[in-house]
Amino acid sequence: MNDLGRIAAAGIALAAGTSLAGCSISDAAARPAGPIPTQPGAVVVYINECGLDLVSTPRSLALSCADASLALHGLTWTDWGSPETKASGEEVARFCYPNCAAGKVRSVSVTVTASQLMVGRTASAYTLLTVVRHGGASSGFPAREVFYLDGPDARHTGGQRR
Repeated sequence: MNDLGRIAAAGIALAAGTSLAGCSISDAAARPAGPIPTQPGAVVVYINECGLDLVSTPRSLALSCADASLALHGLTWTDWGSPETKASGEEVARFCYPNCAAGKVRSVSVTVTASQLMVGRTASAYTLLTVVRHGGASSGFPAREVFYLDGPDARHTGGQRR
């Protein structure tokens, strides 16, 4: 085989290897969860709070990550670990006007739904949180609000994802 033939053969082998390598499935990517085992303790499910902590059945959860001026408290969950779980509790909002020290605090009763369970490399986490405020229209917030949460593998430090 001449030099041109060897170069062409090497190019074909490289292209074939590259295209086959692109077909592999990575276990590292988060994907929608399938059925959850029903054995107690078989699967621990979390919520990724602000990209900093994985928390399971949290009693409190920050919704505004920069200053925690909007948070959920006193959460009581039902069916945690199922594809969709619900909680009741209270939302507390701290208004920083004219500044946070002098601002008012408002609380309202809420119903919370966590859904879109994702499976990551080492954990499963809910990635969608829907908050329904009872009396929400009078509070200055919408009666229903959706929060998109990080998946189980996301971590942030100093505002950067690692």
